Amino acid sequence: MSARDALPPLQCLRAFEAAARHGSFTQAGRELNLTQSAISRQIKRLEEDLGRPLFARDHDGLRPTPAGENYYRVVRRVLRELADETTRQRRRGNERQLTLATSPAIASTWLARQLPLFREAHPDIELRILTVEDPYRLDLAEFDLGIYYHLSHEIDSGTERRPHLSRRGSHRRLQPYLS
Repeated sequence: MSARDALPPLQCLRAFEAAARHGSFTQAGRELNLTQSAISRQIKRLEEDLGRPLFARDHDGLRPTPAGENYYRVVRRVLRELADETTRQRRRGNERQLTLATSPAIASTWLARQLPLFREAHPDIELRILTVEDPYRLDLAEFDLGIYYHLSHEIDSGTERRPHLSRRGSHRRLQPYLS
């Protein structure tokens, strides 16, 4: 048996991952722009291929079986790794591109004033800017550099802290954080 024959179709895996994550065929269908019955057929095809049920269906709704929980953890990880590597491969096509993630406020106030200087100093680099208010919604594979400003009480206590940088003559301190 070839590796190709050993794998179920990608659309079945995507339907299964979404259904397990949402606990609902209907919600999975909305996310994937499919009907509830299309998701149900994809799951049935996957269950037949594996030879075991992945979900228990009862009056309370949908819940993964023990085999479904195990399979979900693997499928979720593999799909995330595939998506991350796909993003990296697409970005490698343009080594002269820098993707910067920042908040809309920083982009419109501080960064907009810095762009002409950057372009003058680095005319061969294509700059791509992602503006997202909440940096925790970003995937690390989506950007090369992030610039965000947070007050100390806004930082998650589980975040690794690095030494602070202070502006000369200012009482404000800028602290870079890694998560």
